[in-house]
Amino acid sequence: TIKTFQLGYAPDQWDFVTRFLEKRNFPLPLMVKAGLIGKDEGGERYFDRLRGRIIFPIWNHQGQVVGFGGRLLGEGHPKYLNSPETIIFRKGKLLYNFHRARQEIRTHQTALLLEGYADVLTAFQAGIRTAIATLGTALSEDQARLIKRNAQRVIICYDGDQAGIQA
Repeated sequence: TIKTFQLGYAPDQWDFVTRFLEKRNFPLPLMVKAGLIGKDEGGERYFDRLRGRIIFPIWNHQGQVVGFGGRLLGEGHPKYLNSPETIIFRKGKLLYNFHRARQEIRTHQTALLLEGYADVLTAFQAGIRTAIATLGTALSEDQARLIKRNAQRVIICYDGDQAGIQA
């Protein structure tokens, strides 16, 4: 599952990823725009935005990585943190794991819509290949249209907490 979903981990250090990118000559201002790193309030120091998190690559529907989601290990907020919106990463237009699940969804004419990345991974480990997730609890019209073009049935399985109930 780790290899299939290309999971990673950003160490709980302020500048590990920044130093890694810098050594490989990635332009740091571009990495700020991509949401991998940030700048302090004074605009003088870079810091790792996703530190201390499991990293989930987010693919577009053609299977290209266009963003990242990070889930915090341990206590703190926010628990989940996504890449910021960019020209290539629009949360409301993408569904997590859709590029991998599309064919099975079409074959079975059923999509299993889950709330998060970890839910999709758990379903995948259980042999469910039609699992997809919104990038947050909100289901957008674009996401609903995409599902409708590929499936006749949708099973929505959101968490039983307040956010899931409202969604």
